[in-house]
Amino acid sequence: MKQIFCFCLLTVLSLPSLLAQSPTAGFDSLAISKIKKTKYHVAHPVFTSMQLKTKGPKRSAYTFNEAVGDGIGKLFTAILPGLTSSEEMNWELQHDIETNIDSINWRLKMYCPGELEKTTRRVKNSDGSKSVNVEAMAILSWQKGSRAILLEQRDTIGRFMVTVNPNDSLFYSTRDLYSPATAVTRERRWQGDAVLKDFVLAGKFRDDELQIFFDARLLKAWIYRDKILHAVFQSDAIELDKPSLRRTTPMYLLSRPGLTEMELADCIQLAGLIRLVATSVNTDSWEK
Repeated sequence: MKQIFCFCLLTVLSLPSLLAQSPTAGFDSLAISKIKKTKYHVAHPVFTSMQLKTKGPKRSAYTFNEAVGDGIGKLFTAILPGLTSSEEMNWELQHDIETNIDSINWRLKMYCPGELEKTTRRVKNSDGSKSVNVEAMAILSWQKGSRAILLEQRDTIGRFMVTVNPNDSLFYSTRDLYSPATAVTRERRWQGDAVLKDFVLAGKFRDDELQIFFDARLLKAWIYRDKILHAVFQSDAIELDKPSLRRTTPMYLLSRPGLTEMELADCIQLAGLIRLVATSVNTDSWEK
């Protein structure tokens, strides 16, 4: 009886530490460091480097106005300088994740609805004459949702939906990894105190279901394959103007023990993908 009592007492005393135990306890840690503006070093014996590139946006489909032609737009430009007009269309962004192993390089193509906004201004030339200058801006409406296709070499290995600032209850109840201290941070963020957007990327990856939850305030992402937490990625700071080496946040990847070499390589590249998507969905306008 005394032994049972001691066992129960020990269990009760240890309960707070058990409840506070991190879901990533026992995960392997892998350091990732920025060595150039878009190039990263990975502390892995085989997978040692990763470079992230973005190209676009470019038009992925024609609108009715484009099919008809822009003659009417030119006419309004001549008559009403200073006019801002827009045309609805779909945009395509291309992201490349290049590694030191060419055979597993990835290309992510993101498709997002938006507009082409044109602003005309009358400018004075050096000789005193006047001319009309047209400035074009690609506007991407990430809040309407976007789709993405992931290629490895020429093979399609993933198809996803990307949702920014997802429903609060769905986002957090699905992930369910927050400590009470983080919940306070979450409450402040939902009061509009954060600049960056959360996002969820979900779909098919290889033969598995993939879900990625990115928390903008923590700069942290949770990677699930078939509803099993495979990795947690701590990103560096998302700088939307120009990449810089001056302001860096220590990056790392926590991976589930027992992953195969291929699964671990996937997690590392998914970390790069998260970094690219986070920058993209937080950039609403691009000069053309």
